[in-house]
Amino acid sequence: MRNFWHLVSFITIASSIYLGIHYYLYWRIAHGLNLNNSARLSLRLFLLLAAWTFLFGEFLSRFYHCYFLKHIGSIWFGIVVLAFTIFVFKDILEIIWPEKSRWLTSGALFLTIIAVIIALIGGLKFPRIKDINIPVKDLPPGLNNFSIIQLSDLHLSNSTAKNWLKLLVEKVNATNPDLIVITGDLTDIDLRQYPYYLKILRDLKARYGVYAVSGNHEFYLGIEKFEKIAREGNFTLLRNTYTTIAEKIILAGVDDTMAINFSEAPPDLNRIFADNKKQLPILLLAHQPSVFGQIAQQRTVIQLSGHTHAGQIPPMTWLIHLYTRFTYGLYRTGDSYLYVTSGAGTWGPPMRLFAPSEIPRIRLINSPALSQSTTRRLERKNIPNLGGKNALGKN
Repeated sequence: MRNFWHLVSFITIASSIYLGIHYYLYWRIAHGLNLNNSARLSLRLFLLLAAWTFLFGEFLSRFYHCYFLKHIGSIWFGIVVLAFTIFVFKDILEIIWPEKSRWLTSGALFLTIIAVIIALIGGLKFPRIKDINIPVKDLPPGLNNFSIIQLSDLHLSNSTAKNWLKLLVEKVNATNPDLIVITGDLTDIDLRQYPYYLKILRDLKARYGVYAVSGNHEFYLGIEKFEKIAREGNFTLLRNTYTTIAEKIILAGVDDTMAINFSEAPPDLNRIFADNKKQLPILLLAHQPSVFGQIAQQRTVIQLSGHTHAGQIPPMTWLIHLYTRFTYGLYRTGDSYLYVTSGAGTWGPPMRLFAPSEIPRIRLINSPALSQSTTRRLERKNIPNLGGKNALGKN
């Protein structure tokens, strides 16, 4: 019952904000362009109908096959968010040049159109393979250049193109990875009802297998369903547990922090670390990067996370910094590293602006084995961190 009222409260607040943004846009456009009554009425009706495409699409798609309406609604949601961002900047400029209100409003509308087009193209772009070299102190023999493909935030849904997923699997397999890890939010639907998705996922191949952890969307879907999806998809789900890879590295995985809201046990990281008698390197999979701040000061880990989408589109590309210190990229504290990926898919609007999708290829490199060219490449990235040093430990 408690979760029910939390859900009702969230829907009420989110819908109010969403509709409030529409009213804001209506007022700024109508006032800025000095529209007559007839034009204002037409604008009100258009914005009202467009607003409900997203709300109805999200609701009806849960019970009926209204995926086209949901897709259109998601695009409209992205348009509104981008327009809101641009019009806020327009209003700031209008304080300086109030006499330019009509010109600034027209410019904001034009810029919104351009931003939407670029964001839609960005959402359609296939995720790139991004190489990340992580230096590891005392890396066991045989693990130098150990390669890990990280898949995160695919958000597979009824509208995911089969050819897109098939191409993704082919592209991943072509890298011949030692290990494939899925760091949460793989799916928003029960893939068992769509066997062709599971058939494609079963083609993922890595020397030491495919492993996954839950994201918040797996708990929205139902964690029991996701456990069955993992079994049928031929990948191993790590739920607050670990395994040993090649007898030289510990692969640990924790449930998403959302678990506690579904009466599930929180992660027990201390048990995982206590069992590490041989002091092997620990590769930790956690959907939300916030876990890193809890353990990196005490334990040496290499953590892979997602969840943030790097913001996906403005203003979230900026507001995400208010939510977490770990927004996107490679972070370091002591000998511990965290990589937060922008993800391979999208959620909500099928758009990306200033946050391209990616498939990280993580390589574990023995610290002394770092070449000078690799060192220069890492330094140029100006990698953020917790300890005031860059990824190579230099001030």
